[in-house]
Amino acid sequence: MTYTIHGINLYNPSDINPDRPPCPFYGFTGPEGTLFLDSNDNRCGLQPQEDNPPCLMEMENEDPCWDECPVNDGYIIEHSVFTLLHIAPREFIPDSPSGEGWPGIPLLTWMMMFKYR
Repeated sequence: MTYTIHGINLYNPSDINPDRPPCPFYGFTGPEGTLFLDSNDNRCGLQPQEDNPPCLMEMENEDPCWDECPVNDGYIIEHSVFTLLHIAPREFIPDSPSGEGWPGIPLLTWMMMFKYR
């Protein structure tokens, strides 16, 4: 559910699908331009876009977890370019018409939602 206050969209972390592993990039492809797209599978959104391989932790028979992920090297948070990126999780895609043209939510908002869910 999206809440709007003074024209700013707010997202409730409890609305994140509880079946999602505790990784903000699990099940995404991208970015395509500046948007990560929900792939509804076990892809890693931070792996090279041309092949979008599955989660590295799952490949090692481990449970996906951003805090323990070998891809999480601190680069994401440290670089301001990531403030320009957005992500389109299926939980928040508008109903009409199938979210076409929806810019997604800021990547850093999504990452904070995972931190506090």
